[in-house]
Amino acid sequence: MFEKYITFLKNILSKIGLSDGINLFISETVSFITLIILAIAIYLLVVLIINKTVCAFINKSDSKKDDMLIKNHVFKRLCLLVPAYLIRHFVAQSLPSYPALTSVIIMITKIYEVFIYSRVMDAILSTMNDIYDTYEVSKSKPIKGFVQVLKTIIYIVCFLLIVAIITN
Repeated sequence: MFEKYITFLKNILSKIGLSDGINLFISETVSFITLIILAIAIYLLVVLIINKTVCAFINKSDSKKDDMLIKNHVFKRLCLLVPAYLIRHFVAQSLPSYPALTSVIIMITKIYEVFIYSRVMDAILSTMNDIYDTYEVSKSKPIKGFVQVLKTIIYIVCFLLIVAIITN
């Protein structure tokens, strides 16, 4: 996908008279910036689709329990994974001459994904706790402490996974 784009940019820049090294650097930098812009645009499109469909459907339903998914931002946090997936998948194609930089960017996106997954699990646990709080039994048997322990475990695992990603 990006190979033709990079070749197109190289041809334009070579006609200007730039050297091959600068030509390569500029064309691949523009290719990577294009990837970032596409990832952001697709993220905004996914957010728009989620807001117009899923959130509208949830808001129209009679049940108030599904509204807690929106209140705790479960879908918004899931949407944050879209740009990371796109960047991680296409960064090697947009920066083919810079494998070290590509591996660093892939590592950063993996760290970002782990963090977002932990935030999604946090939101799901909060939603489950909010739903449980709507029942009468929650007054005598609260689970808030249990949920907080689970969240702590999730963030500890998140931290360990991030350390594992950094150290390979």
